[in-house]
Amino acid sequence: MIIRLVSACLVVSGAAAVAAERPDDGGVQQWKLRGGTEVEAHFVSMSRGWITLSNEIKAVTIPTDKLSSDGVEQAEKLAGLINVFTEVRKSDFNMGSNSGEPGRSSNESLRPVETSRFEIKTTEVTWCEWNTVRKFAVLNGYVDLSEGTNGANGADADLNPVVDVTWRDAVKWCNLKSRLDGRTECYQVKGANGKNEIFKSGTAVVICDWGANGYRLPTEAEWEFACRTRTTDKAFHTGPIRNTGVRPLDRNLDQAGWYAGNSGGHLHPVAGKRPNSLGIFDMHGNAAEWCWDNYTNSLGTSEAHDPKGPASGDQRVIRGGSWNDPAASCRAASRASLSPGSKKTNVGFRIVRRGR
Repeated sequence: MIIRLVSACLVVSGAAAVAAERPDDGGVQQWKLRGGTEVEAHFVSMSRGWITLSNEIKAVTIPTDKLSSDGVEQAEKLAGLINVFTEVRKSDFNMGSNSGEPGRSSNESLRPVETSRFEIKTTEVTWCEWNTVRKFAVLNGYVDLSEGTNGANGADADLNPVVDVTWRDAVKWCNLKSRLDGRTECYQVKGANGKNEIFKSGTAVVICDWGANGYRLPTEAEWEFACRTRTTDKAFHTGPIRNTGVRPLDRNLDQAGWYAGNSGGHLHPVAGKRPNSLGIFDMHGNAAEWCWDNYTNSLGTSEAHDPKGPASGDQRVIRGGSWNDPAASCRAASRASLSPGSKKTNVGFRIVRRGR
C-alpha cells in the first residue's frame, strides 16, 4: 500500500511502500508522514527516499486537527482501505438452524461441520476499496471487471459496501488484489493448452487453489461460523429473532445490522453497527454477501470437514441478508442464491485468506 500526503490530503494506492522519515532500526516501526500521520508496520528496506513496508499495516493514527476539511474526509476514507482481518480458529459447529427458530426455511437443516483456521476481513469490501483496486484492472489483464456502485446516499457513500458486482467480478477482484498485495492468486481456469491459468476475464468454470495465500470468497460454512461465533441457538449475534418481518423493529437485529426495518431504504457505511465477538461487522444486513459455493437446496445432515458445496451448479450462495430484506432473511442461517453472472443493488462481498 502506498500512502502519500499531498496538499494535506491522503492519496492511497496499491503497492507496499510509504514516503516517510528514516527509521531507527528494523522490526515494527512507527512512521511519521508529512502532516503528522503515523503508520505502524514492519520495515523491509529503504531506497532513494522510499521506505518499503510489509503489506500488513498494523495501525494508522491521523491527526485530523492538522488537516483541511477535504483532508479529514480522505482520512476517514482511509479506514475503509486498510486490510483488517481477524483470525477464525479451527472449529466445529452445527451449521443451519433449529426447527423452532422463527423465520426458518426448509433449506437450513442442521449439519455438524468442522472448519479449518482462516482469516476474514472484518468489514465488507467498500466502494473505496473496490474502485482503488479496479484502477489497476486493465493494466493487469482484467478487461471485463464491472464498475460496481456504492448506492450513493450521502458524503460517506464511498465507505458503503460495493454492490452491483457479479460473483465472477468478486473472484476476479480477489485475484487482482492478491497480485497487488504480493500474494498468490486463488482462482484459476483451464487454459487453451489444458493448463491452469489465473482467472482474469470471461465466464469459464473457476477452480480454487485452496492452498494459495491470496484473497478469496468465504465458503458458505466459513461464512456462517464467522457470523455465529458458536451461537447456533441464536439468529443474530446480538440475540434471538423477535420479529421476522419489517415492522415492528427487531431490537436485536437493530443492534447488529441494517435491514428493511431500520435502513431508510439504502446502504450504509460499513462498521456502523455492533460487531460480533470476533470483531466482524455487518454479517447481518447492509449488503448481502457472495460466497464460494454452488447452491444446493439441501445442506444434508452428515458431518463434514471444510465443505465447499457441490462441484457444479447454476447458482452461487448469498448470505447475510441486506438493507432491503426482512429480518428473517438476515438470520445467521438464512440462505439465498443468485446466478454468478447476475448483480443486484443489495449484493456485495467480503474476503478471506488462508490461516497462518
